[in-house]
Amino acid sequence: MTANEKAIQRQSPPWTSNDWPADTAAAQAAINSAHVPDSDADLVRDYFRRD
Repeated sequence: MTANEKAIQRQSPPWTSNDWPADTAAAQAAINSAHVPDSDADLVRDYFRRD
């Protein structure tokens, strides 16, 4: 296993990051402003939804 592979393995899930709320808001803004195609909007919403 390379050093890069080990680093990737140790990464925390993105939703545990301090940036997650801002990333979620940016994704929602992109959906609302039609920067995300309608065909992909549900996928993006589902990815950022953490119930």
